[in-house]
Amino acid sequence: MKRRRFAQGLAILAAGPMAGHAEERTLPTLRIAEEGWGDAPVRDLRAVFDSAASVLWAYFSDRKLEPIFITRTHTGPMVHFERNYRKEIVMDLDSEGTHWSQFAYQFAHEFCHVLAGFDQDGTSNLWFEETLCETASLFTLRHMAEQWRAVPPFPNWKSYAHALEDYGEGVKKSREAIPQPRLAEYYRKHAAQLRANPTLRDLNGAMSLVLLEMFEQIPGSWEAVSWLNSRPSAKGETFEFYLQKWLRAAPARHQPFIADIMKAFGVS
Repeated sequence: MKRRRFAQGLAILAAGPMAGHAEERTLPTLRIAEEGWGDAPVRDLRAVFDSAASVLWAYFSDRKLEPIFITRTHTGPMVHFERNYRKEIVMDLDSEGTHWSQFAYQFAHEFCHVLAGFDQDGTSNLWFEETLCETASLFTLRHMAEQWRAVPPFPNWKSYAHALEDYGEGVKKSREAIPQPRLAEYYRKHAAQLRANPTLRDLNGAMSLVLLEMFEQIPGSWEAVSWLNSRPSAKGETFEFYLQKWLRAAPARHQPFIADIMKAFGVS
């Protein structure tokens, strides 16, 4: 019964701010590999991944996703462009044991790529998607902690809420703090590095702290990432054109937020 109440709680959280006035939504379908996780039971992993997914999923009221298959890797977390024989998105995570915070952090990052419609095209501006997904990890950890204080997956996990929050705070403290007015300058300074290597985590991480403040102020804007890759990116595409495509593709309700991001990065 306790487990059922947790599932109901996630459904309500996934319904978003209007949960009391909207039909309960089903979380994305996740299938988890049976082996490779050390002493972490698949049942517990499912609880962690469902909880992490529900944080962002709350803002995607009309979104449909293919099933996701989560498997263990030893070469770093990633999502594959190719679907498997079951037509599932394949997500690799690089953790094991009962490190729930690390699992949640990795899952949220890769789930953000899925929500952003990740694609195998020009990579000149992939660093921006990587930065968004680092933002998603930090956002998810904080809001998961709130969930677990109120409706933990299992009664004895309630006390673990602080560990989720502490993990996120530890990541934030390890990164350079950039005031929002300096973001454009920071981007210009590192633009060539970012275009050459989109996963420079020190740089992604520093910029993600600025984006985190913006998403915390208007969390419903997470839905805007659905239109980030709605049109293919050509090789060598400029960052300005990349963001303009996103702005034009997104519905009117999200365009002011995207325009604010463009302004923060000093592009128009």
